[in-house]
Amino acid sequence: MVMMRRTVLVLFLSMAVVANASLYITVNGEVNPPDSSITIIPSTWIVLGIWDDSQTQPGSLALGLTMGLGNLDDSRISTSAGVNAALKDDALAAAGFGLQNPFISLEIGAAQTGMLVNEIDFHCDGPGDVTLALVNDDGIVIDTQVIHQIPEPLTLALLGLGGLFLKRRIA
Repeated sequence: MVMMRRTVLVLFLSMAVVANASLYITVNGEVNPPDSSITIIPSTWIVLGIWDDSQTQPGSLALGLTMGLGNLDDSRISTSAGVNAALKDDALAAAGFGLQNPFISLEIGAAQTGMLVNEIDFHCDGPGDVTLALVNDDGIVIDTQVIHQIPEPLTLALLGLGGLFLKRRIA
């Protein structure tokens, strides 16, 4: 009897996880696999969105940075009907979600499928990787997107030449 209860509990919990597994962070209109990464040249602006391939139930979500330096811009944000999104500057709420402040707050009023949010501009503000997370109102991370910044080849070449000139000057 105990084993049957555990099995039912495990099945129930796995279905609850699958229900939220269909939400994805999109980059430049492309739906990426869950917990994926992309590579960009530093100082590149990208457009983020949130896509659902099944059906998201009403509730609250948050999109923000968990690691790295970046700038979320909601000046031209667009949402589907029944979804409200806004940039929030609330350090206490951000900490509750495990995100850096500010973050994008999403309120979903009715069940939704497809593109929930489009046109959130994002810019990396410093060197290194940036990690974005989509979090539900319980603080559970639904999807992450890692952004790797790789300097453009010309910048790397100039840095290498500068190092050669320094070495030659010292010798």
